[in-house]
Amino acid sequence: THIAEHEAGHLLVDKDRHWRPLCLANYLASRDFFTRVMHGYKDVFRLAWNKLNASNWLSPARPGLMGLFSEAEGKFFGPQMVHFWPTPGEFGPGEQGRPVPLYLHQKKKPGRLGNEILSFSTPLGDCVPFRITQVAFSVQDQDDVEVWDIDRSQPALLGDLTAVEDLWEIGWADARRRFVDTTQMPTLDLAQTLAVEKSRKVSIAELAQVLSHERWLRSAGRVAAAVGGLDGVWDLTYSSGIRAIYHISTTGAVRAEGKLDGVGLGQLYRNRSSGFEFVLYGVHSSGKFELARLSLDGRLELEH
Repeated sequence: THIAEHEAGHLLVDKDRHWRPLCLANYLASRDFFTRVMHGYKDVFRLAWNKLNASNWLSPARPGLMGLFSEAEGKFFGPQMVHFWPTPGEFGPGEQGRPVPLYLHQKKKPGRLGNEILSFSTPLGDCVPFRITQVAFSVQDQDDVEVWDIDRSQPALLGDLTAVEDLWEIGWADARRRFVDTTQMPTLDLAQTLAVEKSRKVSIAELAQVLSHERWLRSAGRVAAAVGGLDGVWDLTYSSGIRAIYHISTTGAVRAEGKLDGVGLGQLYRNRSSGFEFVLYGVHSSGKFELARLSLDGRLELEH
């Protein structure tokens, strides 16, 4: 019998009524054989309840995704799962007839990727056009997929998502700085620790080389005390068409907004090569940096 997969991040169990399937679920989750053939602990509840024919209720609102949507390409990159409560229900009617966002899965890596929500109307038990291993997938000509366009349709929700993401990114950036400044940690170990945030195109050896240079800049006191006119707010457009806004302080601290694959919090350092006066670390994923300078006509020029 085909059974829709359950997401076990949010469960309510009557332990008096369902102690038998709960014990079976615990058995399945604690035996080596079953941990090797099942996809984590979420399967144990579904299989245990089905095996003992125990009553249960599964939300009819299928989980959706939170991530980035490229309207030009018609593709969605959704690294985080979002769960909904059906509407109308205990949380009231959802805006524009949509289900009510209930909670998000924790972020696994840095990067400001939470500016859009996508939901599926595909009935439970049928497959959706998304695979967790995909970097991005097309949503064009998909009748059972809805991109919410929360920037215009639900700005308050976007504000909440942005605030939560800001807290996460600030915490990660602070921890990252502490690791970089820890002289007891060899650079290769540091690279392996921060590998979760690197680009797939950057090897561990390349990441270690970049981190070694960043460490040297920090230890040599080359933090930009004056930024030569770069301080202010800059609206940037990359050659790829991606846009970002950089807020640069008089001390060279950089806060970036936009579709970024890193924490968006960086620091300018003095640079003596390549014709660029400054080098920027921290805004993008580890292993990436930008050379920066002020052009003769007063524009900020970056080499990524």
